[in-house]
Amino acid sequence: MADESLQQWLQDKQRGEFGTLPRDGDALYAFLAGRQSAHSVAQALVEDVSSEPINPDSDRAWRIWHLLFAAFAELPQYHDTLVDLVVAVAAIPPSDPEHGTSNRLMRKFGAQYRDEYDALQARRHLRQKHHVEPALRLTGREKSFNFIVCSAKLANTGHSKFVRMFGAFAFFDLRDVLEATREHYQQEHLALIDLDIVSPTQARSVDIESACQWIIYGSVAIPTRSWKGSKTAPVSQRTSGRRQRASRKKGGRSGVRGWRQSRATKCVRAQRKLWSEQKI
Repeated sequence: MADESLQQWLQDKQRGEFGTLPRDGDALYAFLAGRQSAHSVAQALVEDVSSEPINPDSDRAWRIWHLLFAAFAELPQYHDTLVDLVVAVAAIPPSDPEHGTSNRLMRKFGAQYRDEYDALQARRHLRQKHHVEPALRLTGREKSFNFIVCSAKLANTGHSKFVRMFGAFAFFDLRDVLEATREHYQQEHLALIDLDIVSPTQARSVDIESACQWIIYGSVAIPTRSWKGSKTAPVSQRTSGRRQRASRKKGGRSGVRGWRQSRATKCVRAQRKLWSEQKI
């Protein structure tokens, strides 16, 4: 993305009563433009939040995560860079350890992520594109898709917080798409008939494609039972021999990626089989 487009995107995020604070936008711009390291930007953001008096009504951390999660959804070309920044934020120790093991900015991550995820999921079947900058106009599907891809990459870092949290999201997304019925999508379409949404068949395809990203990008680190606190080994450990054989056969990391793609293919085939067995 050209610097002009990135600046326009950040300026758009600063609009409104609850927009991004200029200093946060400047910090993110400097980082994405390669002018500052992930650690230095993360340190500055955490120190800004930690320096404020403890106030339940403060929205400082909320604004920061709102900006970063918007980048998850709208700036896919920066996913790997954003993952580095979030991991750097999580690595900074708390200034008040008596209140928890995470710093004050990181403590808001989970709740804010859930809010952003729900908002994007509610819009994933909309057709229209939104953004003042033409080059950044995205559909609800594209935003939701990008958000999950970046989340899966974050889980793939192996950080325990992200593995546990996103393991639950991955499981329920995959379960929902496998158990969804034709009637479910048809009823949803009728309920939202006044909105510009995609057809039931297209909505199903959107959900399948979206759920499969957890497998493609996050299967190395996400345990299959992490939502229950199980000690089940990550996929990478339980199937290391199989993946290594696939890697040797196809050559390096491409073999591993091919293995992940095959898991996603199996997910899609299983879902289609369930649908084919249903009688409408």
